[in-house]
Amino acid sequence: MVVLMFQMYKQNVQQDVIDYIPLVMTTITLQPSPQQRANPAFNKEVFVDLMAAQIKTLSFLAYVVRMYQEMVAQHSNLMVKGLLGMLTICPLEVTHLRRELLIASRHIFSTDLRVKFVPYMERLFDENVLLGKGWTTHESLRPLAYSTLADLVHHVRQHLPFSDLARAVHLFSKNVHDETLQTNIQTMSCKLLLNLVECIRARSEEEKGQGRELLMRMLEVFVIKFKTIAKLQLPVLLSK
Repeated sequence: MVVLMFQMYKQNVQQDVIDYIPLVMTTITLQPSPQQRANPAFNKEVFVDLMAAQIKTLSFLAYVVRMYQEMVAQHSNLMVKGLLGMLTICPLEVTHLRRELLIASRHIFSTDLRVKFVPYMERLFDENVLLGKGWTTHESLRPLAYSTLADLVHHVRQHLPFSDLARAVHLFSKNVHDETLQTNIQTMSCKLLLNLVECIRARSEEEKGQGRELLMRMLEVFVIKFKTIAKLQLPVLLSK
């Protein structure tokens, strides 16, 4: 409803949206404490309704973020806290909510505000945070989650410390060899790894990291992938 009103009366509600953004930020950071969630009397249905409302609110923020980026940037710490908090505690059985959350995150990551997430990349590389622990969520949302994270890593790679670059290499190297993933996700993972090479070299020199070892591991990943293609996939293609 809010998005509809904004679309219909865009010129008339600009000040209202500016006033509304701090409320949005406060709303998306609300969450029950671990003690409350562990309480036997905790109402899971009400919690799911709260999460749904928060994700819809974040989706509205993602919709207007480009037009009000300066205003959103003033509250970016709350935005980051809220988004990461929702990814962390989103119930594992509501796959559609995590999908909406990832889509909204993707829109936010496509703006200059993505650099605000750089200090928290370690949490985003944690698959339990990114995908949750639900089997259905894990199986159905991996392409969306990995492509969203890959886009973010690609655009902020110059800002990442060596430790986060190593985490990126570890995660996306696994994807290269994961036959349960679509080919386009494996290809995307390869492209991202190649785009990280120069950043790894530079960061390794600055931070005295083990850049050479990391690059050798990446090279090994590609060699093994080519070997797999040559042994298993090329014969099938040539036989057609």
